Amino acid sequence: MSISMLSAAQISTLSVTAIQSLTTTDIASLNATQIGAINTTDIAALTSTQVGAITSAQAKGLTATQIPFFQSSVIFDTTQLAVFSGAQAGALTSTQLSNLDTTHLGSLSSAALGGLTSANFSSLDSTQVQSLSGAQLKGLSANQLGGLSTTDVGEFTSTQIGQLSATQLNALTTTDAAALTTTQLSGLTSTQVGQLSSANLSALTSTQVGSLSTTQTAGLTANQIKGLSTTDFGDFSTTQVAAFSSAQLGALSSDNLSSLNSTVVQTLSSTQLGGLAATQFKGLSAADVGEFTSTQIGQLTSAQLGGLSTT
Repeated sequence: MSISMLSAAQISTLSVTAIQSLTTTDIASLNATQIGAINTTDIAALTSTQVGAITSAQAKGLTATQIPFFQSSVIFDTTQLAVFSGAQAGALTSTQLSNLDTTHLGSLSSAALGGLTSANFSSLDSTQVQSLSGAQLKGLSANQLGGLSTTDVGEFTSTQIGQLSATQLNALTTTDAAALTTTQLSGLTSTQVGQLSSANLSALTSTQVGSLSTTQTAGLTANQIKGLSTTDFGDFSTTQVAAFSSAQLGALSSDNLSSLNSTVVQTLSSTQLGGLAATQFKGLSAADVGEFTSTQIGQLTSAQLGGLSTT
């Protein structure tokens, strides 16, 4: 009698000897339900040749319970891995994952990649991590990214960093954010910069902040700028601040506006000055006001001038 005639219940009771005697033709004759019924002891007895006979349709039947029991020397082929669900991929052991070359790893879908535990994702080496496509990275959850170490995060390329969503970026801990290299940060788009949480923006060091281009800092929102402490604001270079839009300058606190040096103040255009509110001028000292040129003073509105202190 052909093994394909056996029920799932019967297949689950087969001995190791019986399983080892199956040919690739026998394996190929089983349906996905029958494949999923093979007990874990028998799974551990399957050879690479036998596993290689499992089609992608059959691979869908493999259970999360079975997958960790395959011999570590067994490497699923790309067609099998391509149909793995998140639950199936999440059942792969660290050893099984580390045995995957970049081609095999690249066959996992974003959903499958999203099923990996933080510990298993962490087991991937830098070559494996850097081989992941933008489409695959979209599957990474906030929990996965939040569970990565600074070493793990350091393995992403600048291109990959630039492909992360706002939710993914802000899932990084402040420690991880502070550990990003300036090369990695160069991959951020202005939109991503504008989506950084206040905590992660504040966590960036002066070196990191200073490495951002004016194109990137142009993405900073009014809310982000309003939330900057004087220390955080001090991390921005004169070139970066001088390139702020009128809306960005208008979001500065009086303290941060006061902290601008004369070089920056005197580069501000009439358009930029137009973004400053009267309330911002109220916090300026006589020394601060003295940094404006006569031309700039002449460009201030009556409301702005009215905001100046009389002392």
